[in-house]
Amino acid sequence: SKVSDTSLAYLANLKDLQIVKLSKLKISGDFLKHLDNLPALQEIDINDTTFDEDNLKYISKSKIIRLNLRGSSVADTAAWYI
Repeated sequence: SKVSDTSLAYLANLKDLQIVKLSKLKISGDFLKHLDNLPALQEIDINDTTFDEDNLKYISKSKIIRLNLRGSSVADTAAWYI
């Protein structure tokens, strides 16, 4: 099955979700705006994935304690979003 930003937006309904791990996807990253209101979310791993780094702004106010972007299409300049 194909994973898209639209399908990932449904993660926002999982209020007890603690970890999101994604790998080898081609997405825009727009789904990140839906994760900001997840109170239990502690970790986001987006590995080897192409996405628009500007969407990191959506998680800038979240309470995550670990963000892993290894191998993803994110430039060092995107760090100021976090």
